[in-house]
Amino acid sequence: MIRMTDQARERVDGYVANVRRALRPHPEVDADEVASDVRAHIEEALRGSDEPAREDEVIAVLDRLGSPGRWVPEEELGGLHGIIARIRRGPDDWRLAYLCLGLTVLGILAAPVGGALLLLPAFVLARGALTVADERGEPMHAQRWLVYPALVLVYVPVSLVLLLLPVALSPAMFATGGLVEYLDRSYPAPGTPGHFVTSVGWTVVATGAWWAVLGGIAAVRPGLVRTLLRPFADRFRRAAAWIPVLVGVAVSVAGIVVISQA
Repeated sequence: MIRMTDQARERVDGYVANVRRALRPHPEVDADEVASDVRAHIEEALRGSDEPAREDEVIAVLDRLGSPGRWVPEEELGGLHGIIARIRRGPDDWRLAYLCLGLTVLGILAAPVGGALLLLPAFVLARGALTVADERGEPMHAQRWLVYPALVLVYVPVSLVLLLLPVALSPAMFATGGLVEYLDRSYPAPGTPGHFVTSVGWTVVATGAWWAVLGGIAAVRPGLVRTLLRPFADRFRRAAAWIPVLVGVAVSVAGIVVISQA
């Protein structure tokens, strides 16, 4: 076994750990055997160099070996994962980012006709690029400017729709014959100022309550927020989830005050 500096050994161990992570969805592949092969390749590449092997020498070897995901047998990759793997295993690791940006630009140019049909695969490719970066154990650096636009163009409208869902549903709840009017016979008559103010008040109450619910879910499952909104929510923590809870409660109280004044 070739002797290495502590930093060089940490690099090798990290690379092997990423290889094991890439193999985790493929139980048919013997991860121990692959990990042993990886270490053998690294040691063979370092043979003949001065010992202990330095970190920069190990980094050069790992760069030649490529992404840890390359050690997953291609026949084991099916569906979208297989397509992504074949794209990124080409001579240019930026291909995935280039494709993502191209589809994003075409989607913007094709809007509103057919734009969403192009932005959806661009979004999928952007998430795939993030996965590739995770497998490599390296930050995306300049590639992020190619993939982030597709993520933003999906995250922002979806987040707005989710946050304003009660407002979108308010016509069904508060129009003539709506749900609240059916349950509350004392509801002001349609066409009167009280009807409009009360409807707005209940919409505000429902919106605040909805924000509090979303904040509660985020507090219980902060990892879900990080997964759904990655990489922008990578630093999201449970404490931050209490902000929408408190804001939601305040908004609901404001809505109750509006109703009481109607």
